[in-house]
Amino acid sequence: MKIDEYYIAYKCIDAVIRKGAYVSIELNRYIGSIPSVRRPFATSLIYGVLDREIELEYIAKQFAKKLDKSMLGVVYIGIYMLKYMDIADYAAINASVELAKNIGKSMYTGFVNALLRNVSTALEQNAIKYPVDKLEYMSVVYSYPLWAVKKLYAQYHEKAESIISYQPSHKFTEIRVNTNVISVQKFTEKLNGIKAEYEKGKFSDTFRVNVAGLGGIKSENYFVQSASSVCVATAVNPKNGQAVLDCCAAPGGKSVCIAQMAPESAVTACDIHPHRVSLIKSYAKKGRCNNIKATESDATAYNKDLDNAFDCVLADVPCSGFGVVSEKPDIKRNRSEQTIEDLHKLQLEIVNNVAKYVKTGGTLVYSTCSLFYEENQSVIELFLKTNTDYVLQRIDLGTDSLNDAYVPIMDGDALQFLPYRDNLDGFFICKLKRIGQ
Repeated sequence: MKIDEYYIAYKCIDAVIRKGAYVSIELNRYIGSIPSVRRPFATSLIYGVLDREIELEYIAKQFAKKLDKSMLGVVYIGIYMLKYMDIADYAAINASVELAKNIGKSMYTGFVNALLRNVSTALEQNAIKYPVDKLEYMSVVYSYPLWAVKKLYAQYHEKAESIISYQPSHKFTEIRVNTNVISVQKFTEKLNGIKAEYEKGKFSDTFRVNVAGLGGIKSENYFVQSASSVCVATAVNPKNGQAVLDCCAAPGGKSVCIAQMAPESAVTACDIHPHRVSLIKSYAKKGRCNNIKATESDATAYNKDLDNAFDCVLADVPCSGFGVVSEKPDIKRNRSEQTIEDLHKLQLEIVNNVAKYVKTGGTLVYSTCSLFYEENQSVIELFLKTNTDYVLQRIDLGTDSLNDAYVPIMDGDALQFLPYRDNLDGFFICKLKRIGQ
């Protein structure tokens, strides 16, 4: 057995496909086994195959009536390299054949060789047959679950194809300066000093950087955090002296952002799982945020000690994650229509419960990284019908560049970021004010 980039890619992809594992966890488990110079290739191969899995399966089935499940990873890797990577066809085919041998499946080398040669010829002759039906075609060509295509098309109409087809550049990673450690000005000087490749972000303390070139800057100086996540904290708009609750806080990025915005506030950051509370504490320690209290708590269970205790409550609730699917391609295979229904019930349960913790005159911010109406507008509309002491409040992000993101809800509005349009992760953010009965 030779542990190289192809073997690592296969192990990660196979674990996701056959065992339902999470790609990020599997990647962390295996990636250290190969030289750092080969890790970018392995990572792009893993995420690329999983992102295009629906299309790869569709193509494979045109050339093989039956595929042994243990060989799916090998075949998908081969087809992906043929169609999407700048690798000579013979090299892609040979690498796949060698991979079959390396995982102990030498009996399939002839099969892999023949299948991939046929795919190579079909791609060269533009002979791959795709569905005729519009939505089925979109599902295969953009490698998106058909149920999700249908739902997005029903909710967004012609915008759906832009949402589904969006492919961000992975050249840059969004980061936020750890302002309790270093000023934005000094951080910028460091970026310039090491000639890092970067762009200014949407907020004064955010950047888009090529993290491969950040070797000269200590990781304690910044957080990897999306601008959409910072938008959520900005919507909370904490003030010094206020009590803030982040009820679904792990891993803690938004809690730290809130705590640094208002260093004299008191932030309570909760999660239902003890190990995730530990993550929050780690984030708070890195951010040097002594004003964060991390604690174990179930956001669906009423706690009388928290009743009417907070000026601001953030409910960044569990969601389907389809707004960040380009970063987490296994989302597409681990979600279903039933998942959306189940999440809708959980989200409504959480927001109905934590609304009791807001003081009269205080605010409640609800957010998801989802694109679906059921997880967003529908939850808020149902909430407002039964919680008449709340009204919608417009969110001011301090920029006009995101005006297209406002969407109507009853007699107010919220924010729905669409990645292709806003160059942001697909978050939904809604703010409500408790006015009393």
